Amino acid sequence: MKSPFLVAAEIGLRPTICHPTPSNASVIGNFWLFLQAEEYDIDVLMAYLNSTVAEWYLRQQSPLLSGGYILLREENLAKLPVPRFLKDHKSFVFGELKKLSTALAEKSTMFGGPLPMSVRSDILRMEEQVDSLILQAADLTSDQAMYLRSKVMAAREVAVGR
Repeated sequence: MKSPFLVAAEIGLRPTICHPTPSNASVIGNFWLFLQAEEYDIDVLMAYLNSTVAEWYLRQQSPLLSGGYILLREENLAKLPVPRFLKDHKSFVFGELKKLSTALAEKSTMFGGPLPMSVRSDILRMEEQVDSLILQAADLTSDQAMYLRSKVMAAREVAVGR
């Protein structure tokens, strides 16, 4: 049996980690992340890897390209700390991250083309919930969380030329 895996976009405004669809898809310009430790859940890990917390860490470790785009490589992701709460299958945070990750995947793949504004709004709201759960579980103060979010948002704005 194959290990569960995710695909990571090599270049992006933010980390883009997802399940390939279909699961045997060939993906070029990306790399595969195989889950080695069975105590991690692939959906919960995906939620964390796509979070603002992970993005902030990756912006510290990964080469930044012109305009603030992140160049993700396996060696950069390997430096990303993976919090212990991502292993606690009985915790509230784990359960909520699992639900949100599953819902985000469903919403993101529901349409064959551009997502309607209402769906994009739902996705943004769920991503904010993921971030809030991770920030709280990481025991960051509200000032630390606000600082982290402001740095990430400023980096994204530079990338899109605002």
